[in-house]
Amino acid sequence: IDNPDYKGVWKAKRIPNPKYKEDNTVVQYESIAAVGIEVWNVNGGTVYDNIIVADDEKEAADFAEKTFTGLQDKEKKVKEDKEKAEKEKADKEAAAKKAEEDAKKKDDDDDDDDDDDEDDKKADKKKDEL
Repeated sequence: IDNPDYKGVWKAKRIPNPKYKEDNTVVQYESIAAVGIEVWNVNGGTVYDNIIVADDEKEAADFAEKTFTGLQDKEKKVKEDKEKAEKEKADKEAAAKKAEEDAKKKDDDDDDDDDDDEDDKKADKKKDEL
């Protein structure tokens, strides 16, 4: 290793390529008819729409005012309503599950009481026999 401490700026090795030809016209286009955008999303429910590509800041601001600002409050309300409904559903399911568990526990306790009564009767019968 020429630089065992890895000090300094890393530089890629330059390997001669005899087939390489410089071509500055590769990036020259007469017109662009489409733009591809790849959007990665980590949160479900995110919506992307009304995308504008412009070189005029005022045009972009006007477009945003027409398409985004007016809808933002409506979209926020829809999201809040959905979250509220999901929370209510989860709370209802949790309450039903707790009620079921309480009923089962009560039933188990009642069964234990029956066993105790039977044990008491057996003990009384043994006493009587003695």
